[in-house]
Amino acid sequence: MKTSAIQLTVLALGLAAASSVLASGSYSISGGDQANQAYNLGKSAFYRKLACSSCPLAGQELDEAKATELVAQLAKASELAQKLSETERDAAVVYLKRRYKLD
Repeated sequence: MKTSAIQLTVLALGLAAASSVLASGSYSISGGDQANQAYNLGKSAFYRKLACSSCPLAGQELDEAKATELVAQLAKASELAQKLSETERDAAVVYLKRRYKLD
């Protein structure tokens, strides 16, 4: 009987350890992560909805001057801005500002 109790205890501890290992990759939205989330969302939205092969900015080279112009367009109700949701617009601005060091 002692062996069975020990085996059950070891099994229980093993299962508990396994569940904590699986949870170690869980998602959290701390301050630093939110900035990265906005950057990643902005990059994704920019390339999926504005710079894809059939999108308004297809084939255009981006530099600091063009990125500054795009940030201004996204800030107002331009045709380009209407291609994105408000969250995507804000994130695209974060992406462009960080990528082209506009601040």
